[in-house]
Amino acid sequence: MRAPVWGLLTALAHTLPYDLAVHHGYRLPTGRLAELELPLLALDGSESFPWIRATARAVAQAVRGARHLTLEGQDHSVLQHPEALRPALVEFFS
Repeated sequence: MRAPVWGLLTALAHTLPYDLAVHHGYRLPTGRLAELELPLLALDGSESFPWIRATARAVAQAVRGARHLTLEGQDHSVLQHPEALRPALVEFFS
C-alpha cells in the first residue's frame, strides 16, 4: 500500500536533478550558510532519520542566530500534520 504523500512525491520527481545539483554531493555548504543573516528555524522530528536530524542541527549551528527545534513524535512527513507544526511556527514568527 502506498502512503498518502506518494502522489505529492511522484509529482516532484522531475526536480531531483536540480536537488542533486544544489546539494553539492550531499555536503552541507556550511561556509555559505555562515554568510546568511536572517532569522532561521531549523526543524526536525524526533522520529526522523538520524541524518535528517543531524543536518537540521548543523544548519542551525552554521547560521548565526539560528534556532533548532525537534518536534517530538514527528518524522519527515510533518508537513502532512500541520497541527504538530503550527505551534513552533507561530512562536518563531511571533
